[in-house]
Amino acid sequence: MKDRYIVIPPDKWRKFVDIAFNNSKYFSLTLFFGVAPKYDYIINELDYWLIDVETVWGEYEKRFYECNNFTKRIILSVKDIDMFGKGKYPDDLCFYNEMGKWFENVSHEEQSFVFFPECKVMDKLKENGFMIF
Repeated sequence: MKDRYIVIPPDKWRKFVDIAFNNSKYFSLTLFFGVAPKYDYIINELDYWLIDVETVWGEYEKRFYECNNFTKRIILSVKDIDMFGKGKYPDDLCFYNEMGKWFENVSHEEQSFVFFPECKVMDKLKENGFMIF
């Protein structure tokens, strides 16, 4: 699995979310322990579609949610990818399909990555003008 950097400019955020939700089974958000209350709005809105919770490195909680029209609307309430990890928004948005995790945003590094270059979602991203390096 080779990871590649993807650029998601603010004006293409909605298109990215459309492609991601149409090509994913579920997504995850990462929360740092002890500061979850600042995420109340988005986490409470998503709670009904929570699938699983994992502890990562003993200090983070990764929450997994269904991809559907309701969760898509909630994710679109975040105005662009760079808002994750800042203010009231959780860290690290990831998307998963039948091959596994195909997208990861590492918010503290302000970078996003795609995996599985042979995956059909890569073709969709490229067709829609996303720059993948």
